[in-house]
Amino acid sequence: MMLRRLLQVFLIALPFLGIQSAFAQTKNYVNGNFSIDVTASHPCEGSPNGFINFKINTADGGSAVLVLIGADFPSEIINVGDTFTYTPTSPQAGTYEFIIRENIPAGPLRNTINTFAESYHTPMQAKLESLLELETVRLLAGRHAEFVAQYAPMQAELALPRGEWISHDMARDKVAALQAVCAGDYKTAEELFVRWDRWLTEHRDLHNWFEIRLRLIACHMLAGNAAKSVPLTKQLEERAWKARDWLTMHRIARLLDDESVTVGADNPTPNAKEQIVTPDDLKPVDDPFAAPRRA
Repeated sequence: MMLRRLLQVFLIALPFLGIQSAFAQTKNYVNGNFSIDVTASHPCEGSPNGFINFKINTADGGSAVLVLIGADFPSEIINVGDTFTYTPTSPQAGTYEFIIRENIPAGPLRNTINTFAESYHTPMQAKLESLLELETVRLLAGRHAEFVAQYAPMQAELALPRGEWISHDMARDKVAALQAVCAGDYKTAEELFVRWDRWLTEHRDLHNWFEIRLRLIACHMLAGNAAKSVPLTKQLEERAWKARDWLTMHRIARLLDDESVTVGADNPTPNAKEQIVTPDDLKPVDDPFAAPRRA
């Protein structure tokens, strides 16, 4: 019962190896009333003729959902007694992970089959982080409604109170900010980023501050507030250079190199009504991470 409540999807690694002759291997997995047969037909050497079959033997609700396999999100509904064939793209040799579950609402009654999570050291942490990553992907793909329909009850069941896990609070707010930006609500996104920008500055968490500050700058630029991003970018560049954080420097360069979103009064963003850089914008920025000066 605890396994069902804490983890309602399963991940297994499915080897898919190039060999001299094609052959198939079938394994049966059972958890409660949920039973499936997974058949891996290995490809011949150099030939893209391998496939993976998912047959649903029994499942509450009469069907199951293949959510993820490899890098694909088929969200394929497979009825009891039916078989779904997945054909990997070439080159096929490799290891394939997949997620499958019964096609009923999330909750303790929804069975899963899991050969990996029981050995994982922090399964609940992995579940919470994976849900946020999946929600991010669905938001960027314009398919957030699908995520809400499939996983909102599960998120509510696993939700932690604010303050219990600070890094998770920040990750949740990053997703919330992304959702706001996708909806054109830049003010809400800005408020979330500013709050974390200040918190990370006060707690001297430079690593996460780099990420939040980049997102805050991007939010201002997307909103057409290029003038606001000037001092923020200057401060970020100085800190990243001092820390030798080349990834952040590269991301800043890519952000400012986007022809559709540029900084400066002489070259405003297309959706900006007015872009004026005032003297205050160009004043030296205090370094919040600098060591205290000696008297």
